[in-house]
Amino acid sequence: MADRKIAAIRSSLAEARALVDTLEFTLQSRKMIETMGWLPEAISIMEGQYRDFLSLSVAIKSLGFKIDIVPNRVIDEFWHMHVLDTEKYKSDCERVFGEMFHHYPYYGMRSEADRLAWLDAGDESGQLWKVCFGYDLYGTGEETVDPYAEEKMLNAVRSHSIVANSGAGAEFPGRARCRRQCAPMKCK
Repeated sequence: MADRKIAAIRSSLAEARALVDTLEFTLQSRKMIETMGWLPEAISIMEGQYRDFLSLSVAIKSLGFKIDIVPNRVIDEFWHMHVLDTEKYKSDCERVFGEMFHHYPYYGMRSEADRLAWLDAGDESGQLWKVCFGYDLYGTGEETVDPYAEEKMLNAVRSHSIVANSGAGAEFPGRARCRRQCAPMKCK
């Protein structure tokens, strides 16, 4: 990436961050702590990195650049929770981006060429992130580590429970009332 482009992004980050800092994540964070078991300290880190991600994305968009920032697993998890509150997410996106900021979770999965483009975008994201924020986006660990390994293991156990207890009237945790206080809302 050209030095002039990086300099332009860095110079617009403060304004982008001021805009992103108007967003409120108190209920989202509380839900992640109370219903999902996240530690408050972890949520603080996740929120900080998500705000960095949004700030960088806003700065890039404001300059008209076409750069895909590939989030790390921590950012992606917090982003998923933000997206789940569809009305708030839409409003937040309009406030900071002027339009919807879409989440496309299949980048790198469509073909080998797509996977290579995703890897290149990740490399570019990591380099830009380090320059802009002074820390590594993806850490310094082994790149072959599966960031979803724990989740896959837990979902395998949950899957067996669902299949084994799928009969009518079967009682198991997967059929208990959702404790996340979820409810559909009519579109306005």
